[in-house]
Amino acid sequence: MRLKCEYLADKSSCQPYSIAPCGHHAGQTYYGPCPNSEYPTPACKKECQSGYSNSWSADKHYGKTAYAVGKTVAAIQQACHNR
Repeated sequence: MRLKCEYLADKSSCQPYSIAPCGHHAGQTYYGPCPNSEYPTPACKKECQSGYSNSWSADKHYGKTAYAVGKTVAAIQQACHNR
């Protein structure tokens, strides 16, 4: 599938996402079907792909804070409105 190949060959980041997208919902045929079981967790690579301009350590980003958001639509909307 062309889309999967383009997605996994992306050179615009340190490490492209290694798990191909799949259609979780009915009608998402553009991604193809999801596997019957979970994907294995990819190994952590502490290096960027060849040809990427930054080093692995220079490309990491950290969040200043973390916060919880309730799982209801109203809670998510409120969190988006407040940020």
